[in-house]
Amino acid sequence: MVRRDSMSQNRGLLEVLSRDFFVVTAMMLFTGMCSEMLTPVMSPFSMELGADLSMAGLAGTVRGVSGMLFRPVAGMLADTIGRKKVALAGTLLYALAYAGYVFVQSFPQLLVLRAVQGIASCTSSTAFSTIITDVVPHEHVTEGLALSNVAGAVTMSLGPAMGLWISGFFGERRLFLFGVLMAVIALL
Repeated sequence: MVRRDSMSQNRGLLEVLSRDFFVVTAMMLFTGMCSEMLTPVMSPFSMELGADLSMAGLAGTVRGVSGMLFRPVAGMLADTIGRKKVALAGTLLYALAYAGYVFVQSFPQLLVLRAVQGIASCTSSTAFSTIITDVVPHEHVTEGLALSNVAGAVTMSLGPAMGLWISGFFGERRLFLFGVLMAVIALL
């Protein structure tokens, strides 16, 4: 009896691990990495642009607040125009925000880009989560969401270190170009 149960669980796991599941999880990984790579470098970059130490943290706040405020809109858009379109739009917005970081010249411009990145983040992550629930069999949705969220854990643990390493060796502007590349890979 125990053997049948474990075989049934393995079969359930195989139903979760579809091509669509892997594609969406990879997109979550790449866009999440884009986001997390900036965490440790944004304050020093803000100060390079003229922000004082007390204002440097504002860049992270703007990103978080814009994402939080836009999330209900992202959910509504995912339901009305389609999850795939919203996921692609959010990922494209990531690429555009990262491209903008390469050219930013002032702290106010940086704040605008951080707001755009917050919108991109909540838009893509909302769509990705709903797509996962669509591509995973209903009886295995919990496992599917848990496995796809591993991408988030990986990005939170590796992203900041990767961002520091790239910016330390190549500078922030090259880090931003690398982020554009990762967002484009997610789009493809």
